[in-house]
Amino acid sequence: MSDEDASQVPARYAEHLASLLPRLPDAVRDRLGSINLHDAQIRECTLDWRRRAVRLALRAGDNQVGYANIGLEYQEVATDRLDVPVLRSAVADPKTELLYDELDEEGGYVVHRLLFWPYQSVDVYFRAVQLSRSSADARLDFARQVRLVELGAPAT
Repeated sequence: MSDEDASQVPARYAEHLASLLPRLPDAVRDRLGSINLHDAQIRECTLDWRRRAVRLALRAGDNQVGYANIGLEYQEVATDRLDVPVLRSAVADPKTELLYDELDEEGGYVVHRLLFWPYQSVDVYFRAVQLSRSSADARLDFARQVRLVELGAPAT
């Protein structure tokens, strides 16, 4: 991609989001306006296969704006499109951080694309989402254990 094309990416994505806004769930629109997930750390992840739900508990923020615990519960998830091994790998490493996220729409689903460091990406296809937010004191310690909970996992 040329430098000129790269410089146009943010404006094009903003235009794309503006066209999506009327079709997005309320919690997604709220997140767009109020929460920056850059450098968010994973506190816990739950894959609920029976309910087709994915819950991500994150710690987001920095010293300048402060920190917050963010809860995202994706509902009506297309579990067949979820890259579970990559999600497990991201959750397993307490140093994982969310570098970038973007929203899209595809085949009747909203898609939340998550790019983690170290470089791994997960796309969550969902139809509804619940968002929660509470204040927090600081970043999470890298020595912590991050929990991955799987409920009703399919037999392998």
